[in-house]
Amino acid sequence: MAGTSARYVIEQGCLSGSAWKACEPFLAVLGSNVLPPDIKILAIEVYRKLLLASVELTTRDRSHAKALSAIQTCGNPRTALLAALEADDNELQLAALTCLATLFQNLLENAFLDNADEQVAAARFLKFATHPERRFHVPMLSIIDSISRYAHGRAFLRGTRASEALRDMIVEISTVAGGLAPEEAALVGSNAALICKSFCRVEFAKEQPLARSDESALSKAVVFPAIDAMVALLRRDVSGALVASETAPVTTAASQPPSAAVPSSLARLPSDTCAVVITSLGRMVQVSEKCKARANEQGVLPVLLDCLKIAGDDDLHQVADKLMHLCILLPGNGDSHRLNVNPRILSVRDDVADLSSSDSSGSEQAQNPPNEGPPFLPVESVVALLDLPSPPGDKRLLFRVVRWLAALVVCPKNAQVLGESRAESFLRLLLETSPQNDLLFGFLAKAAARARYGDCDCARCLAQGSRRFDGVGCELNALRAAMCG
Repeated sequence: MAGTSARYVIEQGCLSGSAWKACEPFLAVLGSNVLPPDIKILAIEVYRKLLLASVELTTRDRSHAKALSAIQTCGNPRTALLAALEADDNELQLAALTCLATLFQNLLENAFLDNADEQVAAARFLKFATHPERRFHVPMLSIIDSISRYAHGRAFLRGTRASEALRDMIVEISTVAGGLAPEEAALVGSNAALICKSFCRVEFAKEQPLARSDESALSKAVVFPAIDAMVALLRRDVSGALVASETAPVTTAASQPPSAAVPSSLARLPSDTCAVVITSLGRMVQVSEKCKARANEQGVLPVLLDCLKIAGDDDLHQVADKLMHLCILLPGNGDSHRLNVNPRILSVRDDVADLSSSDSSGSEQAQNPPNEGPPFLPVESVVALLDLPSPPGDKRLLFRVVRWLAALVVCPKNAQVLGESRAESFLRLLLETSPQNDLLFGFLAKAAARARYGDCDCARCLAQGSRRFDGVGCELNALRAAMCG
């Protein structure tokens, strides 16, 4: 019945002889100086429900698009709702902000964002970034997310220094102490995905100089604290998940800053939120070598390896796997046929990079070149990933780990650290893997050969893939003999 009534109001508002146009009567209530806030809140709720009903009708039948366009424009709903944001009543502000979020989420065309006053509107939305009540952050971030989907919307946001506001929000979330109510703890997690996505769009969208590898355009004071916060947020959440499942994390006391303690009262981030944070880091790492170096110095690799320990979450494993590959690469050396892999990834002992005293302020500081300095990962923790349990017949997780290690040992120094003793782990798996599983078999052979023999001819032969194994049977037999002996 409610749907029928909404459809009647929508259709009548589009008739030329109608007593009202679209939803103008409800929007007119907001301009009254005599009506109390609760009446205005009801008017906003009615308008929002009619808007959502029109969106649903248009989704089913595009012939209703004209009615939706009228509801979005007649009576200038954006101006009316923006004015309501200036009210002294908190609930009226929240109702207006929530309705604006619904409006921006369902724009028919981006021309709605072309007005010159959008920058002023964006600045008004961003004022709620510092609102003491987190429930205001959800609709505000939804609006920013919607605006950031368009190139001219991102221009508006850059003009209002949105990146700095978003940076401050993710830093605040990453350092929040325990003691939050369950509802507020859930809001902390739900906001993180929108913050990270919007931040990356504004700073690293394709039209930005950074996306064209112009490192001079990088604002360390804005970007570096955001990277630090994202890594810390992931570390806290993933470590908490592993502690809850009695799984030892890769991160050690030396590889995490003092702020990385896990507040037990915080709700875990949803898995898809963790995936968004990792994807956002991946975008930054992909377009900026400085961002890659910063993420590595902050200990992102141990956190990503810990992500692989979370059982049964293939979507999380996939994004973690992609970022792991990005983090080990250095800029190309002119040889397009060979990966240029960072030589400081693996350590023989647990003397990984000590991040406890790292400067996360984003200010200029002396840093090691990306291929110099202490290593990032203890080798035993990496090899232990080969023994992670997988569902019967499901080799996806093992394949991800082996493929990454096979890329890692392209660098002779990493292969040397992996060493002959660790090669036995690969040999054991090699003996258990059918040659018909071409890719897994080939990556295992490559990792085993390079770990045992280094960068030599037999390693190159074994790296060619399973189609060449008949021709190098003597080398494979030697590896098997070493394993069995």
